[in-house]
Amino acid sequence: MAQQNAFNAALVRIGFNNDTTETMIDEGFETLEILAEVGESDIDSMIKNIRETRRMLGANAQGNVTFPFLAIKRLKAMHTWASELRRTGRSMNAGLFTGAMINTAVNRYSLDSMRASTLEDEVVEKPKELLDFLKWEAFWEQWKTYMGRTRGAAKCPLTYVFRDHELVDHEMHQAPYDDLDARLVATTVLNGPWFELDNHRVYEEFKILVLKGPGWSFIKSFDRTKNGRGAVMALR
Repeated sequence: MAQQNAFNAALVRIGFNNDTTETMIDEGFETLEILAEVGESDIDSMIKNIRETRRMLGANAQGNVTFPFLAIKRLKAMHTWASELRRTGRSMNAGLFTGAMINTAVNRYSLDSMRASTLEDEVVEKPKELLDFLKWEAFWEQWKTYMGRTRGAAKCPLTYVFRDHELVDHEMHQAPYDDLDARLVATTVLNGPWFELDNHRVYEEFKILVLKGPGWSFIKSFDRTKNGRGAVMALR
């Protein structure tokens, strides 16, 4: 109940009235944890469902349920913020989504949307196949650059999949970083549905580049599990 109350208060802070927050909670959006588990399209579907239900009820619809544009944008920014907390293994506290945090989250959400739009037409050059271990250094730098410009389910560069450290500790969360991507690469936890998807993707990308060369014998044992992190670290 405390988590639900905190989430309800956060919904009010970002611009929804009490009737609307109660209706969203009735739809199952009860806590920050639940918000982090759904996709952005689910938020759109929830709003559409409420609007359609009220339209059918007509004059019998209870309460003043409205979805202001800015409140919706802040809700989606809160969703992005909560999802990042989940992927980086930090505790979720809806009470922290206030003031400067709301503004930061909205700016980050806008930046992510702009980046996604920009990357739609970008063609990232893949490394050449590794056919000779004498060309390993050049290949490795090209591979890191390629993965650094490719984003996956974790919404950050895929280099996080094969970073040196496996576990994330408190010091890593508190350390200074050059930018948000560097922080996410260092602190995104290596488990969960985002990692499973990204780990498999890294494997498929890596396999194509080493399949015809001497590196295949070092990674073929990972083929059944599609373990990208294991394959990259083994060959490195």
